[in-house]
Amino acid sequence: MVPELRPRSVGEILDAAVRLYRERLGALLLVSAAILVPISIVTTLVTLSALPDESTVTVNTNSPVFDTGDNAAQLGAIFVTALLSAIATTFVTAATTRIVAEAYVGGRAETRDAVREAGRRALPLIGLTVVVSLATLVGYAFCFVPGIWIRVAWAVSTPALLLEGVGVFRALGRSFALTKVKFWLSFGVVWLSQLLVIGLGLGLAALFGLLTWSSNSADADTIAQSVASAVASIVTVPFAAAAIVALYFDLRIRAEAFDVQMMMNGLDHDRTPGRVPA
Repeated sequence: MVPELRPRSVGEILDAAVRLYRERLGALLLVSAAILVPISIVTTLVTLSALPDESTVTVNTNSPVFDTGDNAAQLGAIFVTALLSAIATTFVTAATTRIVAEAYVGGRAETRDAVREAGRRALPLIGLTVVVSLATLVGYAFCFVPGIWIRVAWAVSTPALLLEGVGVFRALGRSFALTKVKFWLSFGVVWLSQLLVIGLGLGLAALFGLLTWSSNSADADTIAQSVASAVASIVTVPFAAAAIVALYFDLRIRAEAFDVQMMMNGLDHDRTPGRVPA
């Protein structure tokens, strides 16, 4: 549990995220690997199937023409792998959100239960991901600023959807209402955590890429890149979820006196044995 449920600064929220991540590291990595490894294997096979078997050269009167394979197949492979990766990331984020949220308030969520809950909310989660992704892309198309604003305003929509049991648009509304209480605090947590995730992910991907890189085979290089990307995602996606969960609770403490609610629930629990706090 995070001690002293109170409003925190950006640095303190990220520190709480690191503490939560370390406290539940085994469970977080287990859930992340259980979801991402099978998807990584599938996406690697799809990518390998789209690679040209060999390059052929056709010579005419003007210049040689290199045939490197079916471009449509390669574009299709890129689309399929991107879609599968997005879905996998969504479910990892959902499962790890439940684990981290329970840790934040002093509980313990079983990894199996967290995965099952993510599966039960599959359609709302996918719908939320599609809405947020499309809105953010459209926002980035207009000089980036609207996209940045949307990314922050809807940052805690996933915890709201999972932890409060609401629908897609209700979760987006809850996120907007909470983040507007402290927009710049939310901005700092969202983008600083993303910078940390990107830096850590690039470092891990580069390290594993160097260890497994081979210049003798395109297939071997593709497999090495997939392994490096999977390892980086397994480590970084749970931390990103932990940062958003810490931000979600901090905003609720500021807007709804969540810390007082937790204290009163604890007192009621002490007075009434067997009663589970809401």
